[in-house]
Amino acid sequence: MMVYTARWLMLLYMLPIQIRGIYAEHKPLAREKGLLNYLKLSNFIHRSTDGPHNPYLKLYDRKRIIEDFQDFDVIRTFKLWIHAPPLPVHVLPGGSLLGWHLWAELRPKLSRQTYRSMNLEAPV
Repeated sequence: MMVYTARWLMLLYMLPIQIRGIYAEHKPLAREKGLLNYLKLSNFIHRSTDGPHNPYLKLYDRKRIIEDFQDFDVIRTFKLWIHAPPLPVHVLPGGSLLGWHLWAELRPKLSRQTYRSMNLEAPV
């Protein structure tokens, strides 16, 4: 998604037109910082996925989830595809590889005794 957002922004950056929506928020920030600097991966990844004013983003895979949430057992992880206008990525070649989010189902790590007292089955 980030590549498409960056390409749209580069085009809109150069055109002297009034724009609305999320790109209207990106454009002045790109002008302020300089387009190439704004689009550097270290600067742009969080802005591209969750909007221009999002201060933080972290990408997770199953291994990072386990590392960062050590007080929880990972029950399962799965992908859900999310349609993200204005780009209909699902109709593009390879679109089935784009636009997905990793979801994780977690359970707090509890002692076996706590599980028994709550009438829950403890993970193996």
